[in-house]
Amino acid sequence: MPKLTPWTKHWLILAGYAALAIGLTHPMFWNITRGAYGQAGKDVLHYVWQLWWAKQALLTLHQLPSHVTSLGWPDGIYHPLLFVNPYIDLLGLPITLISSSSTTYNFHVLLSFTLSGFTAYLLGYNLTGHRAAGFVAGLIFAFTAHRWAHAYTGHLYHITIYWGPLFAWALWRFLRTPNRKWGLWLGLTASFLALTHVMHTAYWLLPVTLVLFIWGWRTYSPAQPGWWPAVIKGGLWSLLPFALAVGPFYTYFFVTLGQTEGDLEAGGIVGNSTDLLAYLTPSWTNPILSTYHLIPTAMAQYLPPVDLDENVTYIGLAALILAAIGFFTIPKTSRRPWFWLIIVTGILALGPFLKFGGELLTYTVGESQSYVLMPYAVLAKIPPLSWGRTTGRLTQTLMLGVSMLSAYGVVYLLTRPSRHLLTVAVVGLAAWFVAESLVAFPFTRATPTVSPYYFQLQADSTVPAGGMLDLPLRNKEEVNLAMFNQTFHRMPMVGGYIHRRFRKVEWGEHFADLLFRPATAIPAFTSPTDTDRLATLNALGLSRVVLHKDMANNALDEEQTTFLDHLLGPAIYDDDLITVYQVPPGEPRQHPIVFARASNWTQDGLFPESNSPRHVYVYVPQPTYLSWTLTVTPMAGPTVMSLDTEVLPRDQIMVARPGQYTTLTRPVAPGIYRYNFVNDDLCHGDSGCFPLRFDQVQLNEPGRSEPPLAVWGDNNIELTRYAVAADPATGQLLLVLDWLPRTPPAVEPTLFVHILDADGNRIQQVDRRLLDGNYPPSIWTPEVVIRDIVPLPVRFDEPWQNYTLRLGLYDVADGSRLPIADAPNSDQTLDLPFNLSAELSYTPEP
Repeated sequence: MPKLTPWTKHWLILAGYAALAIGLTHPMFWNITRGAYGQAGKDVLHYVWQLWWAKQALLTLHQLPSHVTSLGWPDGIYHPLLFVNPYIDLLGLPITLISSSSTTYNFHVLLSFTLSGFTAYLLGYNLTGHRAAGFVAGLIFAFTAHRWAHAYTGHLYHITIYWGPLFAWALWRFLRTPNRKWGLWLGLTASFLALTHVMHTAYWLLPVTLVLFIWGWRTYSPAQPGWWPAVIKGGLWSLLPFALAVGPFYTYFFVTLGQTEGDLEAGGIVGNSTDLLAYLTPSWTNPILSTYHLIPTAMAQYLPPVDLDENVTYIGLAALILAAIGFFTIPKTSRRPWFWLIIVTGILALGPFLKFGGELLTYTVGESQSYVLMPYAVLAKIPPLSWGRTTGRLTQTLMLGVSMLSAYGVVYLLTRPSRHLLTVAVVGLAAWFVAESLVAFPFTRATPTVSPYYFQLQADSTVPAGGMLDLPLRNKEEVNLAMFNQTFHRMPMVGGYIHRRFRKVEWGEHFADLLFRPATAIPAFTSPTDTDRLATLNALGLSRVVLHKDMANNALDEEQTTFLDHLLGPAIYDDDLITVYQVPPGEPRQHPIVFARASNWTQDGLFPESNSPRHVYVYVPQPTYLSWTLTVTPMAGPTVMSLDTEVLPRDQIMVARPGQYTTLTRPVAPGIYRYNFVNDDLCHGDSGCFPLRFDQVQLNEPGRSEPPLAVWGDNNIELTRYAVAADPATGQLLLVLDWLPRTPPAVEPTLFVHILDADGNRIQQVDRRLLDGNYPPSIWTPEVVIRDIVPLPVRFDEPWQNYTLRLGLYDVADGSRLPIADAPNSDQTLDLPFNLSAELSYTPEP
């Protein structure tokens, strides 16, 4: 029998990993063109869409994939991660062109398991010089429970890590013999890794480089006087490929990151971190453990909850045994880098707070109770760790350390006197590791049945004009389905998400949902008519609405289905899966429109005492200026009312009495907005903030923004609006002043109002502390509009039509007047016409 060459052995081992990947993901390989495989309802469909979008953007639309014009209709989405991670998209592009993005997805999953095992084998083989040890190391690294869980739930970019072991190998060789060759290899492998997934920079490149570099420094620097100069010189060579390959993509990423308006900020770090007990807890979905009930039911209450998305971090009993043997049987110099890689990544994966058995651990000092802080609580603000929120994914890096120590353990066992018996033990441990690490078998198809209607659109060389709206569109599963169907029909669609939910896109989904809900009476709001709705649909440019029957599963969906027939007329297509409607052409709406969800407002208009916001959705078809007029009644005392859109300046008003309040006029760009009506917590003290009753809410379109009537001091306080109202019961006239505090002045200002006749003679005067002294500057909250109602010594039956109001602010201590910026009068006063408002009616304080 001819002796096998080293390359032949490498190819056979590669084929072995491929066979394992094909077998353990069965029946994916045999149905590779018949839909993507994984867990239905998770992220598989999202990544199938992403692979399709790369082809659509680059080859059809000739634009960067980061400018996503196919989602978030009509505005689109900007997402830099679709540009900064081009490796997977470009590598699979030929398959997507020949077949489909579902085929490409399956190919990448199989390639990930195969090459991750093979590259970890190469590293283990080079460390130990033992091919079988390297093979077991690749097995433990590639087929760990953590990677199975992420593969099954569709996290394609995370599991594509096969450049990672090659980077560790290059760095290990570079630190032993720093030179240009290994410096270039180091930079090249780091480049491929960074262009695969931006979080590989944080969760792989950073910890591996840190641990191995410290090990290399302490190991080789003392014995090699020229080690540092060689490392610096070789390190500069490593920067060359990295700068050329990664630099343009990451520079673009950071320069344009602000365009995402904070939608990529990390959130949910605690929930996505690892439970300490999870390292020792296999997945409850493991087909062997669950079938034979190998996890006692009595233990379930002590085990952490398992979320296949992020929380499976089981190391494996077999891997721990082999790693422990390796740790105790090799020299310290050999074990240190991999042991410390396990420790560092294992601690970081735990996130900011220590969890055990599904609970955050706490400790008590005196009367104070606190969570157990972990190092990540401090490091989370430091780039690149600050880019992510899924610290549990560091487990993949941890498993590299476990696999390398396991390789040393295999070497020890296979070189003992009882070699044959121990070989059986090693094979048994390797087999047991594969078995205990599974989270699902067989793999199931994640892509749903596609309606023939979408195949009809796909066969048409031209994409229909306008946007498409899928209903219902309430949750991630429904959005995933809509995005998957887009890979066939190609029409831009309302909604969508890319790794995270984008605020404006989510607002668009909710607004579109309300467009097709029958109007429910809400006392404070005017319900849109059918004509308003159709004009809005045309302004949005929507041409087709698709109702997904398998998703419409409750009474509200039945109500919406009936309303679709009423508003849009008969469907243009209908089968067992979907019903398709055409939007009738018509004149597009020119002015903003407001939709409020009945379930979000109580029938009596009361605003809840909690700060949970009541909100409305507003569509603005063209650039304009908007303000709100709110007729409200405080039910138990003064409170601060806020209108917050998250993307526009916040409006805050102090509501002290029943009345009509108008916010500042703001410029608003076209788009869909969610205005949150928040009963804010700015009124501190025993009285707290009390609920409001909304009698009427009206959106105004003034046409332009009005500057403040006057600004006193060094931008201390503005007078934004005024009106003169009459008390219908007594005929007394009231001066209504809306003040906007900016920076509290050093002294409390006192208001004076002079009433001048037609000849300019002062006939009456009022002096009064602002809000009658109930709101001194020491407790002013900047940017909160406060309303001051000043009773005037004038009756309705007097000839007030010829009067003029002259007002100003002064310091009561010395009589000096506060200066007005660009004062119209030399005596620091402001003249206002005595115009009586027919819309306002107030009763003065007793």
